[in-house]
Amino acid sequence: MKSPKVLRELREYWRYAIERDGLAKFLAIIENDLGYPLYKAVADAKAALSNASSTAFSFSAGGLDSEFTLEAKIERSAFERWIAGDLQAIKSAVEQALTKAQIAAEEVDRVFLTGGTSFVPSVRALFERQFDPAKIETGDQLESIAYGLALIAALEDPSVWSSSNK
Repeated sequence: MKSPKVLRELREYWRYAIERDGLAKFLAIIENDLGYPLYKAVADAKAALSNASSTAFSFSAGGLDSEFTLEAKIERSAFERWIAGDLQAIKSAVEQALTKAQIAAEEVDRVFLTGGTSFVPSVRALFERQFDPAKIETGDQLESIAYGLALIAALEDPSVWSSSNK
């Protein structure tokens, strides 16, 4: 988004915007390379919502000509509405995997949830509805991704895990 063309277009939109303040903040985030700090603030809020029904979101862009802070209270129920499409995509992917493997959910011995998203209660609930909750395992959710990738990389033909092999 930091290409000269995109920045030029965003500045042009800003000139004619009714709500200039929000677009100015968006431009400041792009121009000052604050995408990752903003991402981190969002990830922290997401993690907090895994253990609480609400959280305070806070992002400060200090050191800018127009310093600003974004703050909001986020309810887990609102977050779950925001990710409803993602939850449906996960559900569809699980159903597709079962269909492709030609097995029923009851035939699965273990389901291992991994990654930061596995901490999200609505994601876990999705799997608990699909599979026997006693079969669901977690542990080292963040490290297990790297471990799994290392195992794939060690294969003689890791391309079998490529999405291009559909």
